[in-house]
Amino acid sequence: MASTEVTTDDRLHYERARLPREVTTAIKSFMKQKKLERSDLADRLGVSRSRVTQILSHEENITLRTLAAVAAALNAHFEVRLVENEEASARENHHVLMGEGPRPSAKG
Repeated sequence: MASTEVTTDDRLHYERARLPREVTTAIKSFMKQKKLERSDLADRLGVSRSRVTQILSHEENITLRTLAAVAAALNAHFEVRLVENEEASARENHHVLMGEGPRPSAKG
């Protein structure tokens, strides 16, 4: 019987998808709240509007330097926390306690 535990590779795949999406969503939300357009951010960064679109696409492998530049251009800062995946651990523990065994990983 194959193991259904979530592996480090599974977590890595998930984080590589989640983190850029979360960061770009935060930037877009902040810009919307401040009524800023992509062209405003482009002007502040000294880059083209298409470059800002790339940065905000969440497909771009955004660097920490780029994030710092975006934050400075928006007169803002990022707050970063590294927290344990308690929700995932709680779900897994619940299924084990209920005699269901570990949940299969969602790959995709």
